[in-house]
Amino acid sequence: MGSISVQGIIKRFGGLAAVDRVDLEISEGEFVTLLGPSGCGKTTMLRLLAGFLTPEEGRILVDGELYSSPERCLPPERRQMGMVFQSYAVWPHRTAFENVAFGLKIRKRPATEIRERVGAILKLVGLEGLEDRYAAQLSGGQQQRVALARSLVVEPRILLLDEPLSNLDAKLRERMRVELKQLQRRTGITFVYVTHDQAEAMALSDRIAVFRQGRVHQYASPREVYERPADKVVADFMGLVNFLEGTVEEAGARGTVRIRPDLALPVGLPTWAAAGQRVWLAIRPEDIYLSPPAALVAGADSTAFPGTVREQIYLGGLIDYQVEVAGLPLRVMAHHVAAFEVGASVSVRVDTDRCAVVQQE
Repeated sequence: MGSISVQGIIKRFGGLAAVDRVDLEISEGEFVTLLGPSGCGKTTMLRLLAGFLTPEEGRILVDGELYSSPERCLPPERRQMGMVFQSYAVWPHRTAFENVAFGLKIRKRPATEIRERVGAILKLVGLEGLEDRYAAQLSGGQQQRVALARSLVVEPRILLLDEPLSNLDAKLRERMRVELKQLQRRTGITFVYVTHDQAEAMALSDRIAVFRQGRVHQYASPREVYERPADKVVADFMGLVNFLEGTVEEAGARGTVRIRPDLALPVGLPTWAAAGQRVWLAIRPEDIYLSPPAALVAGADSTAFPGTVREQIYLGGLIDYQVEVAGLPLRVMAHHVAAFEVGASVSVRVDTDRCAVVQQE
């Protein structure tokens, strides 16, 4: 058990709607991430789920039971939810065992049960053998595991995580992402995770809810959010992207967007796109390919155009190019094997199957 239904939730602070009519359906055993920049409402939404805040409007149901509404708010301790905070909130003067056992002691569980359950959960998170080590003697990654184990040992239906990896260094953060996802799969617990890190959200999630100014702009799988963004806000937030403004010339499942008199691209169009409509064409840098100008044959490929390299930055496995095409700057991420110098003429080909067309606001 552990499905969540968020229905029209509004939470205001003063005159500001921190969460503005949010609807989310989270299935049992799903890993859902609330993603967005600082101040977008994602942490407020998590605190509403936890029962720390009461909504002004809307309802939150867990497995069909009403947990939150303006008239009724089930206390956090009765929600069968665990929470992992950004600061870990472990007691440095207590051992790993004592930190993890705290919730069971509060619930007055028998000593033998506490020993068995704490031992099992410490093994699950990779801390077997460190039971008697004080939290202050543990590394950042180990303290994070203690915080996870403390939340998991009470067997919550749902685990809420508020940017739990943000205080770790880059390599440890990447390793913990893998461990978190594996842990969620092993336990089958519903995870609701808050972060501002797009890569983290993509690596962990079954679905991502992209927040901005208190609203959810898109709620979908990582692949759909990245490759088929609902609007310019989502496309811009989910990594590097080139935005080209253009006009729909031919509508239909496969149409044409003209960017310049001498630059048009055949692309897949959404159903709302109509001939003459102004749109944004979103093109990811990795979906643009460079080759020597000799590869360009006039009129042979409607997705390839002459360009000039204006800048290049070597990034190891990739080269970050700034390329000018028809007077427009394009950012291109290309493999380091085929390198082009600044000032070089190139053929620029766009993978139009991976372009996204979004509405202008």
